Amino acid sequence: MLTQRLNAADPALKHATIANEAFDGTMVYAQNKRQQVVMTEMWAKENPEVFFAAMHPGWADTPVRSASKLYD
Repeated sequence: MLTQRLNAADPALKHATIANEAFDGTMVYAQNKRQQVVMTEMWAKENPEVFFAAMHPGWADTPVRSASKLYD
């Protein structure tokens, strides 16, 4: 969630590439998670009587995750 800087100039991620390369889904996921963290911080400041939290759901051991070998 914190691996990407928030790109305020492109909140819809229409230019979601790295160094003019192809679309990077991992980067887009990280950007969206970062947006969630920033929004949560903003809501918490505006509504101090309410507890707000943003978290990563974790990784589930599924066939898709196992096939990627990215997390082994």
